[in-house]
Amino acid sequence: MKVYETNQIRNIAILGHLGSGKTSIAEALLFSSGAIASRGSVEQKNTVSDYMDEEKTKQGSLSTSLIPVEYNGIKLNFLDVPGTDELDNEIKQALSVVKGAVLVIDASKGVEVGTERLWNEIRKMHIPAVIFINKMDKENVKFEEILENIREKLGKKAVPFCWPIGKNENFEGFVNVIEMKARIYNGTESYDAPIWEEKKPKIDQLREMIMESVAETSEDLLEKFFGGEELTEEEINTGLKNGIYNGELTPLIVGSATKNIGIRTMLGMLAKYLPQPDDLRALEGINPKTDENVVRHTKDAEPFSGYVFKTTIDPFVGAINFIKVNSGTLKTGQEIMVHDLHKLEKIGAMFVMMGKTQLPVELAHAGDIVCVSKLDNTHTGYTVSDPKQPIVYP
Repeated sequence: MKVYETNQIRNIAILGHLGSGKTSIAEALLFSSGAIASRGSVEQKNTVSDYMDEEKTKQGSLSTSLIPVEYNGIKLNFLDVPGTDELDNEIKQALSVVKGAVLVIDASKGVEVGTERLWNEIRKMHIPAVIFINKMDKENVKFEEILENIREKLGKKAVPFCWPIGKNENFEGFVNVIEMKARIYNGTESYDAPIWEEKKPKIDQLREMIMESVAETSEDLLEKFFGGEELTEEEINTGLKNGIYNGELTPLIVGSATKNIGIRTMLGMLAKYLPQPDDLRALEGINPKTDENVVRHTKDAEPFSGYVFKTTIDPFVGAINFIKVNSGTLKTGQEIMVHDLHKLEKIGAMFVMMGKTQLPVELAHAGDIVCVSKLDNTHTGYTVSDPKQPIVYP
């Protein structure tokens, strides 16, 4: 796999109540980006994400899977996170290494118990999020009722960036309210369509609501907006980013993973509006030699440090550690300190996992997620860093 710079990386958790369609979305993301030639399905037990025998039997995720997606020069590291309460530690470990989230809601069920629990966890950790309403092609789906349900239970900050076209089995696309374009999908391709006259008042109302939210991110924009001036495209994009970053705005988009509707639009929005690894807050830890607080920024120029957020056992290579590079760079042959073991290790084979497939890499920039094998006795929750400039993360 190609090596990506920090500003080309997005780390994003895919979360949702059990059965909301997270794994199907991961499959659609891979298919839409060209990483796989055809989509698997949970029912056929051939998805990239749910590859363990027990997951295939239960038809549900039991472990966090890494799904790297390359799209328009951006690498999006998706973590497909289990939706069950029993795997709470998996969820918390995944959220500790991302700066963005997609919260998936089943359109036929609305906000469920797990949805609220995950939403509260995202808010508590100040992670910017996008809500994806999946399964819009199911029977008895009433979008305006779902929207009211979401805004009532998750808050008024959730704003529809898309409005559906067609409903139930006739759901075929949506109006992108930001771009003011209708998009119709035929399963493999999409094309622009005019916005129906009867829909224009609703779309104009939604756009006005979004523009007001954008204006509220800056006093200058607010003055311009209420002065009747049009905001420029750059001002809109900057305002949307700021609103999403600080939690004042949560985009809500619609689609169907099994029909591949809305997936490319979601990819574009995630790449454009969710933070890159060096955005938002810096990371804090302790220097184990002095017990002093240490701050690390997610930049290549900083000393290397990383956090092991997941460990799996492969029958052929043994333990595989998933490492988020918090600062500096990591490359094959590099010597690192495993602080929990007080032990020096040398990085051997380094790779990116796509489900269970290993894609070799030789270098990882600050903010990226990579996998390393043969780090003896290194486990989830351990910190690794430059031996000369140590840090331990809580």
